[in-house]
Amino acid sequence: MTTTDGDKKYKLIELPGSAHIEWMYPNIYGDEKRDRISIGLCHVRAANDITIEYNAERDGWVIMMNETREVPGGAETVKEDVEVAFIPAWLEKK
Repeated sequence: MTTTDGDKKYKLIELPGSAHIEWMYPNIYGDEKRDRISIGLCHVRAANDITIEYNAERDGWVIMMNETREVPGGAETVKEDVEVAFIPAWLEKK
């Protein structure tokens, strides 16, 4: 199954056991650009959402999370969009 929004900025392809998002030039849409994808988890284990963005200057993927702390009845955000990983856009065996 493939789902594409009307302006063709992304394509979601559902595969057996996984999903694939084809992200169409996230850094060229001006003020209307969609330069981030957020992924959340619904599970019995608590997990913060992650945000993924493509960084053209660094030529790779930046993974971010909000830094949180536990408070009575839940959690509160201490700092937003903390970079937790950087993944090069291209991995070439040398």
